[in-house]
Amino acid sequence: MGYSILDRFVLLVGIMLLASASPCQQFHSWHHGVLKNMRLPGTDTLRIEVPNILEGKRPFVSCAIGVERDRLFDIAALELVYDGQHIVLSYDPHYAEDEIVRYTPLYFLPADVDTIWIVNTAEEDVSVVLYMYFPYPSRDEKSWRAESRGGDRRCDSLPPYKRRSQWCPGGCPPNPNPIPTEPTHMIVHHSAGTNTASDWDAVVRNIWHFHVVTRGWADIGYNWLIAPTGQLYEGRGDGIKGAHFCGTNSNTVGICMMGNYMTIGPSGYAVQTLEQLLTWTAHKWRIKPEEKRYHRVSGLNLFGLSGHRDGCSTLCPGDSLYARLPAIRKTLSQRLQACAGDTMGTFVKTQWTNTSLKYYFMPEQTMVIHMERTPQKTLYWRIVHSSGKVVQRGLWYRGQRSLKLSFGNLAPAVYYFQLDGEEEAVEMPTIPIMVWRH
Repeated sequence: MGYSILDRFVLLVGIMLLASASPCQQFHSWHHGVLKNMRLPGTDTLRIEVPNILEGKRPFVSCAIGVERDRLFDIAALELVYDGQHIVLSYDPHYAEDEIVRYTPLYFLPADVDTIWIVNTAEEDVSVVLYMYFPYPSRDEKSWRAESRGGDRRCDSLPPYKRRSQWCPGGCPPNPNPIPTEPTHMIVHHSAGTNTASDWDAVVRNIWHFHVVTRGWADIGYNWLIAPTGQLYEGRGDGIKGAHFCGTNSNTVGICMMGNYMTIGPSGYAVQTLEQLLTWTAHKWRIKPEEKRYHRVSGLNLFGLSGHRDGCSTLCPGDSLYARLPAIRKTLSQRLQACAGDTMGTFVKTQWTNTSLKYYFMPEQTMVIHMERTPQKTLYWRIVHSSGKVVQRGLWYRGQRSLKLSFGNLAPAVYYFQLDGEEEAVEMPTIPIMVWRH
């Protein structure tokens, strides 16, 4: 690229970025953010040297570009160029109604990037706001313990997660005046950012910093965030109004799958955590994932589990992830149905024994079944996947009062325990079983 005319301007911009001590720079033990206003002439290019901040320590560099919302400038006329990569810019679909500047999503750049270009292909000049973020590396992950409740990962147990105090100790304060809301709909997002990172805690801090310090929001926009590793992060938390659903956030819970899922799907670990979190949320707030319900704020009839694009014009949560939502809805419905009959110590009548079974779910994916009266002949038992496939089978011997079953080798899914008096006879499912991620 020949930018001889702009090289002198670039030097000035570089000096401003490096030397300015204005309020446009924010410092913290976890953050270093730079925010600058720049004029970009039509059909011209800005060459910007990346400040030498935390070089050798930072896990990545991120940036976003903003344009005043009252302008009719086409953001797609701008390109971000670095290390031979060309990105046509687009607006972040997550926005607040009172934002003066509308930004692109966060773009994650290599840690060693030293120069970026902003290219204006339009004829008209435009003033842009450049946001850059330089994260400090996180503490040793092994020294941090994920929080959990319930332990056995049933419908009434929140999956293990990292609290705000863990992913940003003392540095990312929550909304001082949170607004409670009772969710009627669960909304899935993707961050449209990087799919690979060496430090996901730093990515969450980056999102918080971008939302709060740069864009002026009260807190990070999402209630929960999930990394491709399957790690769950606390955002605003449960039952708090977020800033994620087309300006109509009341009665929703926003869950961000970190990454870009337009052409590729999320990892199995991330999907398992998502399904656990959605099951817990739906169970607590009595949300039916496969049923449409009126969302009073948006005025739309939405599935209990919906994607961001169901509320407004956006590609979020990505074509690939959005295509998986029907299957996830079905899985959630099966789990919730299993939970409904999953009462500890319930008696179940069986046609083969003319007696009742009493069953208890135990920790570590085990279940104990007691028979009200010992069987007078040997019986057959099966564990059947919800698809109908038999995955375990065995004998319940004559005179045996109890049976202990282990599900540690089964994939996460809904199963049913069946008891038969004849080897080929199959009784209707009697006891529903949920196997969570191990």
